[in-house]
Parts: sequence; structure tokens; C-alpha cells
Amino acid sequence: METQQINLVAKALADAQRFAILQQIAAGAPEEVACKAIVAKFKLTPATISHHLKELSTAGLIVGRREGQCMHFKAQSRVFSAYMRELKRRLRPSARSKDE
Repeated sequence: METQQINLVAKALADAQRFAILQQIAAGAPEEVACKAIVAKFKLTPATISHHLKELSTAGLIVGRREGQCMHFKAQSRVFSAYMRELKRRLRPSARSKDE
């Protein structure tokens, strides 16, 4: 995973509301979650929800599918897994620091 995507994922996960939205979408797996269900659950304006969904999508954490006027979202667990693996790889103590 490249540094740019790591930064996008970190930014997306750093916002508490966005993280809660991602949790709701992930909890619906393997089914998709309709945007209107997300709007109904959170006390946020549709514009704010849309902004958060765009950030999650840009980071690759969710994908959307349009059905008529309604959007349906699904979590991309492979991206989250790749992010976690990359964090572990980049943040593990080096062999040198173990010797010191």
C-alpha cells in the first residue's frame, strides 16, 4: 500500500462520525447498506453524510452502487486489512532497536 493511500485511510478513520458510518456499513456485510438507512441512523444532514461517504470512498474503504436515486454501500475489508498489515510493517520495531 502506498503512502498516499495510507494517509487517505488514516484521515478517513480519524473522524469519529465517519468511523461510526464505516462501522454501520461493515456491520451490514456481506449485504449492502442503503444511504437512506445511514441518514436515518445518524443525526447528521444528508450533505454531511454524503461528505463522509465520499471520504470513505476516496480512501477505498467503501464502494457505492447506484440503484435509481438510491446509493448502496459496501465495506471493502481487503483495503482495511491491507492498511493494518502495512501499519504493522511500517511501525514494527527494527532489529537494531531490539539490540539497544
